[in-house]
Amino acid sequence: MADDVQIVKRTSFLEKGHQAFLTLRQWQEAGYPGRHPDDVRELFETHCMRCPIYDPNRRSIPIIGKRGMCSDTRSVDGVKGCGCHVSPDASEWTNALAIPQKACPLGHFGAVAVIVDY
Repeated sequence: MADDVQIVKRTSFLEKGHQAFLTLRQWQEAGYPGRHPDDVRELFETHCMRCPIYDPNRRSIPIIGKRGMCSDTRSVDGVKGCGCHVSPDASEWTNALAIPQKACPLGHFGAVAVIVDY
């Protein structure tokens, strides 16, 4: 692990659930748009895989969750990982990279604006 990475207290299950609810609600309100699979793969390979906060062995949901997450027990310069599952597979509904409204907590990439016409 890099020298600039600190180990921090894990985000509570309630807080993670609340953040997931807010993200999924935004996603639903926008009509469930998704990032292009090539964009998801590129974000993962360019940013997540190389990031000191990424943990390929942790699961976002214990036991049943898929492996690979932006670890909520690591921080860089006081910024903690979001605790979301990330992978190169855009078809996984639990993959935070596939949701355009999600941005990197360290600022490596931003959210994509989604315009909803009501």
